Amino acid sequence: MRRELRKERGNIDDAVAILGLSRRFVQERAASGLLPGAAKFGRRWTFDLAKLREHVKESEAETCERAKSLKRHVAASGVATRCGDVSVSLVQNRSAGHLRQMIQKSRERVTLLEKQSTSRR
Repeated sequence: MRRELRKERGNIDDAVAILGLSRRFVQERAASGLLPGAAKFGRRWTFDLAKLREHVKESEAETCERAKSLKRHVAASGVATRCGDVSVSLVQNRSAGHLRQMIQKSRERVTLLEKQSTSRR
């Protein structure tokens, strides 16, 4: 029976597949020391694939914790959203909230200008 060997280190393409980022971005992060298990041999980057997978899991957990620390959000449909969806929903709602505030302030200014123009007549 042939025993299947598990690859411990991978190349840039393996890292790109695990991280879901562009090749250039992975190279930049590795060069700046932000990717655990990255090492350059000559002109080639190699990566500890287990450390990269662990890094992704930790980043997911941090993102989830940050989302939980923000206000709890229920989607407009009334359906609770999953952790990964919360941050996107919150950003969209914040944008919508800022837009609503801007529209309300604009309407208030128009009303104020109309009152000023009618009082001058």
